[in-house]
Amino acid sequence: MRRNPAALAAVLLSVLSLAQSAKAQARPHVIQGRVTSDSGAAISAADVFVTIAPSAEIVSAKSDATGNYRLTIANATGEYILNISALGYRNFHQRVTIKPGDSVATVNAKLAVNVQQVAAVRVQAQRPRPPRSFGQETGAPGTDGTNKTIDGVVNALPPELAGNIDAMAGLVPGLSLTSGGFSAFGLGADANMKTLNGMNFSGDAVPRDMNTSTRFISSPWDPTRGGFSGALAG
Repeated sequence: MRRNPAALAAVLLSVLSLAQSAKAQARPHVIQGRVTSDSGAAISAADVFVTIAPSAEIVSAKSDATGNYRLTIANATGEYILNISALGYRNFHQRVTIKPGDSVATVNAKLAVNVQQVAAVRVQAQRPRPPRSFGQETGAPGTDGTNKTIDGVVNALPPELAGNIDAMAGLVPGLSLTSGGFSAFGLGADANMKTLNGMNFSGDAVPRDMNTSTRFISSPWDPTRGGFSGALAG
């Protein structure tokens, strides 16, 4: 059989071309680049992953102090998925294709800052309103600066003065002690009134073991309370 030299040359060229292409494809591929933030600062220790298609084999590396990275892919196929991540930044994904005859692909990744959005918080509160003190025996502060109902701090007194009304008045802000007794608004002791269980009391002290408390009220602006212009101790 007579062979056609032209056809044989074409077959040889095709075989050589396929061999060169296979040899070129068998060379390791390299994917390299630099990882920076959106402001241009280098990101070190960023995680760089390359997924090889179609085998799904993964090759990994980390960026150096200058943000540069370099991965060598031994089982080169030409089709890859590049994934770069760093703490505090959004992930970077890109498909990378290396054509036959090439072996290096350069991909520079710029990572955006991952800002966490916090939902708006709305706080509502009502202004506290002081209790009315008119005609009440609650012991709480009144509604104005001169109307104060304060329990006597008995434990702050020595035992011999524990039940003394004048001594307890000396512990109340706004009241002062005089030679005749305690004074409110600079008035004499005769402007005060003392009560015990709601009834007038003329004594200067109550028994120390009595289960009661003493309150000093000055100028309550309460028409139901009268008989004093200084302070009421009761």
